[in-house]
Amino acid sequence: MWPRASREARAALLRYAADAVEAETIAERMAAAGMDATPDQVRRDWRGRLLHRIAEDLPKTWLRRYGPLPRVEDDRMPEMTAGWGLDESPIEASALADLPPDDALSLLATWSEPDQPRLGGRTLAGLAGAAGEVIPARLAEFAPRAAEIAELRPPIVGAIASGVERALREGRLENPAAGVAFVLDVIERFDPDIAVDWYRELLSDAAGSIEVGAHKEVLDEAAMGRALNFLRAALTGAPSPCRWGPTRRCIPGDRRTIATRARRSTASMST
Repeated sequence: MWPRASREARAALLRYAADAVEAETIAERMAAAGMDATPDQVRRDWRGRLLHRIAEDLPKTWLRRYGPLPRVEDDRMPEMTAGWGLDESPIEASALADLPPDDALSLLATWSEPDQPRLGGRTLAGLAGAAGEVIPARLAEFAPRAAEIAELRPPIVGAIASGVERALREGRLENPAAGVAFVLDVIERFDPDIAVDWYRELLSDAAGSIEVGAHKEVLDEAAMGRALNFLRAALTGAPSPCRWGPTRRCIPGDRRTIATRARRSTASMST
């Protein structure tokens, strides 16, 4: 993939890895949770996972500045989940998994946080984390409900899309092509005017899902065409981005994350 990528795409990926914006957010949340990991360690591990497939091809000058990279076996990114102690779901993932789709979607649509939430208590983020575990595991049941899922609150939609992408990378979906299609179905129905910041995250999840689908060669001609059209739109029309920090406030960012992932996906589809 790296030898076939354009000079611009290579440079964009290396800038993204050097900036390590996602790693900074992970490090902040780990520190808030009292976890023992320095920002440098998190950044190094994150870069190693991001670049492990092309580690042997990286420029020596870049490695001297940002390396050495750790050896990893896959590209799953370290990320915060509901189980890391920051948030509690009002329903256990196992209980949510037992609910019929109608009841599960009703809960995801209507549950509200307490008027006076407490640290480590039940939160919308906790519920979103549970949804991000359950929906990918029951994708065949929920895929036809993509339009309803797209209308859920943005943190829940984001957790579900991220969960599907993670399941794709880890090989946990029985039908990977359906997983890619589901993410696109949801994002194409999501109104970016409601939450531009979350829409940017959804675009990144979609680009990552497409990249995995291309690597696994599970996309047929029609799906490849749809994916390419989506990526072109993401590269040219993604709204101004915004990241969420540990205090759930919007942190301005730039377009490089989604653009880089989209370029990586396009490069994967051309190999």
